[in-house]
Amino acid sequence: MRQNSLFTVLPLTVLLAACGGQTPPAPTVNSVSISGAGNGPVQTDTTLQLQATAKDANGTTITGKNVAWASSNPALVSVDANGKITARHLTDLTTPVTITAAIDGKSTTVNIATYGLDARGGTINDSTSPNLRTYIRLFFRNADGTTVTTDTPAVITGPTGFNAGNALDSKIFASTGGSGLNANAVPVTGQYSATATIGGKAYTKTFSIDATKTLGRVTNPSITLTSTSVSLNATAPSGAVWVAGGVYDQTTGQGIAGTGVSGEATKLPFTSTVSPALTPGTTYNALVFAYGYDSRNSTLAKSHLLPEQLNISVQSAGAVTVQ
Repeated sequence: MRQNSLFTVLPLTVLLAACGGQTPPAPTVNSVSISGAGNGPVQTDTTLQLQATAKDANGTTITGKNVAWASSNPALVSVDANGKITARHLTDLTTPVTITAAIDGKSTTVNIATYGLDARGGTINDSTSPNLRTYIRLFFRNADGTTVTTDTPAVITGPTGFNAGNALDSKIFASTGGSGLNANAVPVTGQYSATATIGGKAYTKTFSIDATKTLGRVTNPSITLTSTSVSLNATAPSGAVWVAGGVYDQTTGQGIAGTGVSGEATKLPFTSTVSPALTPGTTYNALVFAYGYDSRNSTLAKSHLLPEQLNISVQSAGAVTVQ
């Protein structure tokens, strides 16, 4: 009786161990693809949901895998852990942002270009003004790479307390595809919004300004004028990338054509040729500007190189007489 029982139990135990101890091998990822990107550029200030799909060597979809998402330039187009991209700014017209999806060592990419209205803001620390002022720069590009064909109005609103609750009027110029607004309004920390209607379509771009972040003014500014040259020397403030100087009519405040001089903050002093020639003995007011960014990038074609906040300072260099 006991022997029969042993013969019955042992084979069953072996059989159960043989069946229960085997697990199928995990599928191996052979390729990754991305869907959801569409066929054209993405409008600024909008989002797009991407999906990554893993497949094995037989083309069978593998589920349950973690995806690592990355952007080659998150300041322009960011992507979160779930594959949702946000078009933050205009991309370079010829070099889109690359989004990468990686699963188990295999990866693929998709290129994202953007179009639409773009805006950045900052502060102006001006020695000739009793308060900080607000600086706002706008850009616009159509999906086909062109810009506005006529000067186009734009409206800017800010957070509570900004400009006494009143909107600011600006423009996008057909000649440049953008504009810079030196507003007399004191900046307020928070979110701003620029809107414009172009080609019958309403565009909106939100942006932020941190009013506590300002750029110091140059010290020891000096501008020297001859009839054919202008020289600028100063000590640039910390954080300055670009420094520029110019002279202005003492009555009208208008800039005098051909008297601008500028360069990298680390390469002061600068000298430039004046054209047309100035009249000796004429006296002008001189100003020196410092920028927390390379102001040469303040164009539609190079706007993708600008930082998130644009801070400027202005320092009077007094009166200067043409030698």
